[in-house]
Amino acid sequence: MEKIKVFFKKHWFGICILFIALLAGLLRFYNYENRWGLAYDQAHDVLVARYALSAHKIPLLGPFSSAGPFQTGGEWYWFIMAGVALSPNTVIAPWVFLTLISVVFVILLALLARELEGRHFAIFIGIFAAVSTAQIAQSVNLTNQSPLAIVSLFAIWSAIRYAKYQHKKYLFFLGFTVSLASSIHLQGVSLLLLVLMTLIFSARPSRKGILLLLVGILLPLLPVLIVEIQNNFFNSRNMVQYYLYDQYKISLDVLGRRWLTYAGIFWPNAWAHVIGGQKIVGYIIITSLSIIVVYNFLKKSINKEWYILIASFSTMVVLLRYVRTPLFDSYIVFLHPFIIMLTGWVVYSLYKINKSLGMIALVVLLVGSSKENIIQINSEGNYTSMYVQAWKKTLLTKFPNEKFALYDFEHKTVDKSLPLVLFLDSDSQTDDDGMKIGLLIEANKLRLKRTVINGNEGGHQIVNLNSSTSAQLENEGWVFVNPSAIYKSTEEWYK
Repeated sequence: MEKIKVFFKKHWFGICILFIALLAGLLRFYNYENRWGLAYDQAHDVLVARYALSAHKIPLLGPFSSAGPFQTGGEWYWFIMAGVALSPNTVIAPWVFLTLISVVFVILLALLARELEGRHFAIFIGIFAAVSTAQIAQSVNLTNQSPLAIVSLFAIWSAIRYAKYQHKKYLFFLGFTVSLASSIHLQGVSLLLLVLMTLIFSARPSRKGILLLLVGILLPLLPVLIVEIQNNFFNSRNMVQYYLYDQYKISLDVLGRRWLTYAGIFWPNAWAHVIGGQKIVGYIIITSLSIIVVYNFLKKSINKEWYILIASFSTMVVLLRYVRTPLFDSYIVFLHPFIIMLTGWVVYSLYKINKSLGMIALVVLLVGSSKENIIQINSEGNYTSMYVQAWKKTLLTKFPNEKFALYDFEHKTVDKSLPLVLFLDSDSQTDDDGMKIGLLIEANKLRLKRTVINGNEGGHQIVNLNSSTSAQLENEGWVFVNPSAIYKSTEEWYK
């Protein structure tokens, strides 16, 4: 027993981090079969990645932006390709890869917190990251917003390291990670303010340091630049058109960006979602944080690392208010490490004043997040996966020696047809010259007069199209959705 006590006393921090990682894994993988998100966007992106691997291609462009007719870099598809490569015949491999990255995020955030305020603070941060409702939700949602939390974390680490040690290499890493975040999803552009605040609150960088920063920023942009140079900068022109003209067609009031709405409703709700709990928790943490920042500022007890974090976060919040797109919780994933760190700072400040008070605050937040997480984890149902697996089983039973070329009627059921393509492709059952089948809503069956293969699954029907040529199907309104077509429409549509 004495040896155990000595061992724990010597290794207590590592043991705590291990338990935090196990907790994070449990909350992210429990009931996984019903929670991994499968819809049009996820299936589309995995199909692009799968085809790129099989055809030995490198995607240079990412998904089209929801803001306008332009694309970011292909790094998001590279991320999915890494997940697919782990187990090419397993549909959920990229989802599992993303979830594992989410667990790694928890560990790394705790280690960064140790560098800032020591091991006790790191434990607070690790716990908050492990039980974060928003992080748990994003960990099973294979969209290009999800990886931004860990990319943003690397950017913060680079900024803090540069502020502490003034080594030029950290400027390179800072520029690279900020640019990488922007290339994966445009919300990452806001992280340029982290670069600015790092330069303001740190020692003046040398010319070589600035050069390394610029090189770091340039590298993730190269995939898009290659396409731009070859195609008269169409992507940049569309982006300029949107940011200078098109975005102003919608007022900030319509988008819910009145300051009262933005600061008084959106942010308390968003903050509570990240740390777990009701909106009142968001109000309490934001108010407490404001008091602590002012108090420590007046006492001149805020070091430059915290100045960088606080100033960066504050200016990014202001910037987001003027972004003329609908603002969803998933659009602030790049701010998750900031929110968790600042929340931890509030609780840790209370802990330093009075340990009992700090522990009470910790327990209150844990109870709130536990309630939200239990509801979220147990209420999910992956019905799309159930439907398409039933359709796949029917097709492989009725046509055991066939591979399939899939079509979607008028592109109206891609939320189901693309997942079906994904499941078939994972079993190597897709072929552009294979048996032609189509998916449509049951209500359209009278117009088409096709042989029904399978029906009554969520109001959809699979029909036999093999008697028609591709040209005839196109005239009828059928859209080809095999992996090659999905890849071409995303990566090679301009050719």
